[in-house]
Amino acid sequence: MKLKRLPISHCHANCERCGLPTEFRMFESGAGGDFVTYVAKVTRDLYRLDVNKVRSTGTNLKDILSPAYEREGRAEFLMEIPKQVQCKLCGHVFEPTACGLDGEEFVDAYEL
Repeated sequence: MKLKRLPISHCHANCERCGLPTEFRMFESGAGGDFVTYVAKVTRDLYRLDVNKVRSTGTNLKDILSPAYEREGRAEFLMEIPKQVQCKLCGHVFEPTACGLDGEEFVDAYEL
């Protein structure tokens, strides 16, 4: 697990409970690779998992995530984005059916 400066997208989606938009950041998948974004519930640190690397090495997902679990305390302290977006207003955790893109920035994130 290495801390790197990585590009991340600013996204938004409407909460399925309260209907209001909430913002979140996510590493985009595309021609350059497939990525999964994890955000820590307590520290708010970001983790990027390269799915192609997982497939090519045949490594178990739990083993790859174990350094992040150790750093954050427990597996439950990581949320997989966009499957687990937390509404900033009502706190509801949901999986958006659609999300909008609002821009991009570079952030320090842990590459798994």
